[in-house]
Amino acid sequence: MAGTPDILLYHEEVSYYSFRVRMALAIKDLKYKKRRVNLFLSENLEPWYMRLNPSGLVPILQHGETIVCDSDKILRYLDDAFPETIQLCPDESTNEGHMCDYFKRLSDKIDVHTITMIAPRFPEITKVKPRNPMFANAIHDQAPELCEKYANDFPDLAEAYLAKKKLKLEELLRLEDEELVETAIHACEDVMTKLEEELARNDADMMQDKVQWLCGERFTSADIYWAATLYRLEEMGYDDRYWANGKRPHIEAYYEQIRSYDCFRKSEPSRCLLLMAKMRPHLPWVLAVGGAAVAAGVIYALIKSRNGGKFPSIFAKEKIWVWTE
Repeated sequence: MAGTPDILLYHEEVSYYSFRVRMALAIKDLKYKKRRVNLFLSENLEPWYMRLNPSGLVPILQHGETIVCDSDKILRYLDDAFPETIQLCPDESTNEGHMCDYFKRLSDKIDVHTITMIAPRFPEITKVKPRNPMFANAIHDQAPELCEKYANDFPDLAEAYLAKKKLKLEELLRLEDEELVETAIHACEDVMTKLEEELARNDADMMQDKVQWLCGERFTSADIYWAATLYRLEEMGYDDRYWANGKRPHIEAYYEQIRSYDCFRKSEPSRCLLLMAKMRPHLPWVLAVGGAAVAAGVIYALIKSRNGGKFPSIFAKEKIWVWTE
């Protein structure tokens, strides 16, 4: 494994952009430490994090004294800082570089934020059901108030917090924007159609063993972008709408190829977190049943310990406790 142990990744497991960076680190086989920044608990708004990145966004890569924000900048930094590893960002003056930039821009045309945070509120428009419940209440109504509080408590960060507050208020205003959702869904449909056409063209070259990934035989940052995009769409239930079951067979095959890639499996969000998210609506019942089971076990052990390891049985008629062997 390459690299040095002074690489630290601040990330959120389910973050679309963090996923990109984890894939890059896995492909490059770089050793690193990671610290989760829980967006659902607004840890990204805490002063220690805002000092690292005044935008309050994840991920952040810290390499020694160098701090890099923004997933695309991090991917380029990793290429420059570790030239001996697999290079993910081709020279932009080459044909491969032009293709990489094209596919990345195509991916960015999908409004991931709206599809993730707002669209689930309009199932009559999306016609899908999200598979990942973690995003159900991902936008926190209290975020603007929290930013206001921190702006007052930490004057040196006031400008950053007030800018963040403004963005959060704008997000809240868009929560009921049906037109925004419809636009995002239709734009995504158009982009998927374009991707299917491009992959079909690549498949014609694959018959001559010329193409394996989007830009040729080499896995690039364009494939990382689309790995994260397709994974997010799948999480939100859009695979059935856009490519599964033969609807767009080239995208379906390409995504299966990506999913089988070792770096993808190493980088995808923790299944434990997803399981916890699914259990969250039932958490009161789970805690109640679990607490009752623990209490029963304690009582059982206490009775046995006070009676020489013997446990009482009940005679129905006398309704009295008697000790059994």
